Amino acid sequence: MSIWQNDGVRVFQRGILTLKAPIHARHVAPEDAFSSIDYSLVLTQPCDIEQFLKSRERHETDEEVKPYKRNIITQILYCPLFTVEEFRSGSHLLETFDLALEKLDKGILDRIKKNQDIRYHYFPVSEFSPELIADFKHYFTIPAELALSSFERQVDGDSRGASVLYEIVATDVADRFANYLQRVALPDVVSSV
Repeated sequence: MSIWQNDGVRVFQRGILTLKAPIHARHVAPEDAFSSIDYSLVLTQPCDIEQFLKSRERHETDEEVKPYKRNIITQILYCPLFTVEEFRSGSHLLETFDLALEKLDKGILDRIKKNQDIRYHYFPVSEFSPELIADFKHYFTIPAELALSSFERQVDGDSRGASVLYEIVATDVADRFANYLQRVALPDVVSSV
């Protein structure tokens, strides 16, 4: 069974599979500062996105300009998703960040594919995407207005709309991401004998 659904989704929301999300690339000239990530996943909480969209709509329709409420968001949180092949080879950060990483050990890849490693989430192949891996050590934000316009271009170019994770899967991924970020680093303990 697929973890993705595509029933003409045209509303920006958590769990959206974003294609070619713009990202600031550190190794390029300022005039070409934005590159793109082939696949990424929106992680911003649904209530925050909903409030942003409502506030934006209110400001577009009101004649009188009013201050935004304090719950407005300015950035959308994304997690890049990498194909299994580029992740295994260590080339997944090469184009955007000019970083070549060591090849991945098969044992680690097997654990990742079973979602048994806190740092990663595996997405099986589907009709909407190849096999993908999220590495929770890597994430980025995009200004909310830019994220929304990028999403609108994506769905305008695809009559099927966008693909989105089923809510239960999106919640699981968001929880795993939060758990990874809140892990506690313990100091190395040297036993004195």
